[in-house]
Amino acid sequence: MAKDGDLALEGKEEPLVYHVFEPVDENRLIEGSGTEIMIFDPSAPVPAYWTHTDVDKNGKKDVSAGYKVRVIVGGVKFTKSG
Repeated sequence: MAKDGDLALEGKEEPLVYHVFEPVDENRLIEGSGTEIMIFDPSAPVPAYWTHTDVDKNGKKDVSAGYKVRVIVGGVKFTKSG
């Protein structure tokens, strides 16, 4: 059975109420819209590296290896960076 976030990691837009994507060892690109999409370094204090808060317009940003992504009421997908 698929878990929250699996579709997004496969490159398909997935609606999520709340999800934190754990860090991975490679850079990736996130695209989506929502109440909040936050890219952050889990070992650094806030503020976040990048925050997107537009529910009507997609944002795109590279996610560096080792960074987490938090999604609150949004739809996102990941693809390879580059």
